[in-house]
This record gives sequence, C-alpha cells and structure tokens, in this order.
Amino acid sequence: MKNLSWALHLIALAAIAFLLFTNFNSSAGPETDTSGETATNSTRKLDDSASLSIAYIKLETLLTQYNYALALNEQMMSMMNKMETELKAESSAFESDYRKFESKVKTGSFLSQSSMENQQAQLVDRQQKLQEKQYELEGQLMEEQQRVESILYEEIVTYLEEIRTREGYHFILSLVPGSDILVGDPSLDITDEVLKGLNDRYLAKQE
Repeated sequence: MKNLSWALHLIALAAIAFLLFTNFNSSAGPETDTSGETATNSTRKLDDSASLSIAYIKLETLLTQYNYALALNEQMMSMMNKMETELKAESSAFESDYRKFESKVKTGSFLSQSSMENQQAQLVDRQQKLQEKQYELEGQLMEEQQRVESILYEEIVTYLEEIRTREGYHFILSLVPGSDILVGDPSLDITDEVLKGLNDRYLAKQE
C-alpha cells in the first residue's frame, strides 16, 4: 500500500492547497482607500500580510493514523488478496495443463495432428482469457484505489474547511516529504487536533 499512500499524499496536498487558496482569494475582495479609489493586491500595504493566520498538518500522519483510512486500506488489501488468489489458481491450472501438452508433444502421445492442434488452440484461448482477466482485475483495483482516494480526500478536506472557518485560518498547509514546505513552527501544527476530530467523527458514525 506504499504506492497508495504516496498517491494520496500528492493528490491531497495539491487539492487541499488549491481549495484553500481559492477560498481565500474569493473571500478577499478589493480594497478601497480613503479617496474612493480601488487598490489592487500589488498595492496593498505590507502590514496586511502580518494578519494572515496559517496552520499546517502532517498529511502522512493523518493517513497512517486516521482510522477510516486504515479501514479503507484494509478493505483494499482484502480485495487485492482475493484477486491475487483467484488469478494464481487459474494461472497454476493453465501452467499444469501446458506442461502436460508439451510432454505429450515430445512423446508423440497425440492420436492425430488435428487433436494436437485443437488442444493447442484451446491453450492459446485460455492464455488469452487469462491475460484479459488479469487486465480486468487490475482495472477494478485501480477503480477501487481511485474511490478510496476520493473518499479520503473529501473527508479530510471537508473537516479542514470546518476548522479553517471556525478558527479563522486563511491557509492550512500540508507538510509532506518533497513539498516546498521543509519545516514549520511546531506551534502552528494542528495535526493532532485534526486527527482526533476525524477519528471521533468516524467513531460516531460507527455507533
């Protein structure tokens, strides 16, 4: 599930940043000076930036400790194991029959050329169907992965927006490996608060 975790990191980081940046921009209208003229962002006073309220979360911590994320990942792992078992059983059966076919060809055990060609055609058809099934299962797994990512993104961003509105934050950033944010003031870290809120909400839904 490491690939899923990294995918969630990237998708959630980009989406959260975009959503909050959009919300902030839409709520901040143009300023008007005392002479009635409208000032653009480029002419705003430098002191305005000091009023920005910013917090950040450690997204990796959320994804590895958020109980709903763990439950969804467990469901996905169960789905993957079931698919793998099913595919492995059919592959083993095909390989066994193919080896028997090769053995009969080497020993000349077929009664006729047409009998050998018919069995060979059947094996080719089985191999093709096995490959098609593998692609189908991979597609199902990808769809499930996208579903999980969408659910988690919606749950996390919705809760972050509630916190942003309640606490008056302009931005809630995400601290993840590879992002532009390398370090942050620990006093701005609201990961534990967000994690507790998400887990409490998930627990309430299970009752």
